[in-house]
Amino acid sequence: MVLTADYIYYTAKKNLPFSSTTKDANGAVISDPNERSLSNGIQSCNIGTLNTLFIFPIKNGELNYGAKFSFTGNKDDVSYSNWINDAWQIDSTQTNIFYYRENTQAAFASYRNSYKKWDYQIGVRGEYTQLKGGYDKTFSQLNTSYFKLYPTAYLSYRLNDDNSFSINYGKRIDRPAYFQLNPFRWLISKYTYVIGNSTLQPSYVHNFELSHNYKGVLNTSIFFSKEKEGITQLNIVDTEDYYQFITIKNAYNKDIIGLNVFYFLDKIKNIESSIQGSLTYQKSKMFVSGTIPQSEGWNYYFSINNQIYINKNKTILGSCNFSYNSSNVDNIYHYQSYSQFDVGLRFILFNKKVSPDVSGSDLFKTNIVKSTSLINGIAQSKSYDAGVRSLNIGVRYKFGNYKLRKNDKGSGAEDEKNRLK
Repeated sequence: MVLTADYIYYTAKKNLPFSSTTKDANGAVISDPNERSLSNGIQSCNIGTLNTLFIFPIKNGELNYGAKFSFTGNKDDVSYSNWINDAWQIDSTQTNIFYYRENTQAAFASYRNSYKKWDYQIGVRGEYTQLKGGYDKTFSQLNTSYFKLYPTAYLSYRLNDDNSFSINYGKRIDRPAYFQLNPFRWLISKYTYVIGNSTLQPSYVHNFELSHNYKGVLNTSIFFSKEKEGITQLNIVDTEDYYQFITIKNAYNKDIIGLNVFYFLDKIKNIESSIQGSLTYQKSKMFVSGTIPQSEGWNYYFSINNQIYINKNKTILGSCNFSYNSSNVDNIYHYQSYSQFDVGLRFILFNKKVSPDVSGSDLFKTNIVKSTSLINGIAQSKSYDAGVRSLNIGVRYKFGNYKLRKNDKGSGAEDEKNRLK
């Protein structure tokens, strides 16, 4: 039996000072030029998980079963202040505290076995989740629960030493981030605010994949994905007063079919390359008023990661990586193409204990995602710079017996940590 327990405390502060200028139709300023405001947001979250796992080896296979219990308490404290008489004055009408509680009890089991050239595994996970949320601890805004099953299945066949085939199916749940559930609005300018959604539901994804592997260096797969109740961000402009609010909704159902190819190339002296490409077609149906009813389109992706051994002893290593994502359509958004080019250099010194390195990411600053959309008949365009362009210089030093490896299976609260944004 394996028993693990995890506890996470997370806190984040968002302070957003801003000034606003209002102009009339002729461009003349009609607002107070000294108008200043301040939005404050404090998120604090407590997460506890308890996992049990029982492992029973059997002939040619293994039976696993266990349970997981998770407990989450999240608090969002939002306030809004105006600069009046040389001091910040809190606007009580724009101030709010939202409490959220989520408890999940899960049980799971899986069985895997082999027969001649066949390997197979089946499993199922059942989850019962209770949700509560509100502006006080009576949780009057949200009080619900649900139970869902998540099956998985895997089958592989070894044709010979060089070729193997596999097929797998899995169902997964994508839960919203905790801050997205706060229905109170948070102002990011005088005319723009973010508003969460306490009725936001998880989305569910069914994945199917058929793959072929050749000599461990070439892997080709065909996949199909069906997503229900997909979660997306919507930037909506009120056509009467032109206030803009950003909200989160279950807005679409989406089908994706595609082809993935991965190849590991080591035929060139002193160079190892990992080459990956994909071609996908997606079709989405929207069910939110004011958006386009459906969208569809193709997308292709390509990347190559190269590791270069500069000297004979392989103690000086270079890297040169490139990736490209084509223009595509995703739900209501039309994205332009973008790419990224990275280089690096690493030295391995003093019996592999010291490793200084230098690397540059997005050298040509081409990883900028631009999109357009049409909501309520109003065209919108956005440009997002992830800020990945950087120069990194570092040194790694290994203490003690570096040949020992820590048996780290990771935290049992990874799913919960991923929802802290």
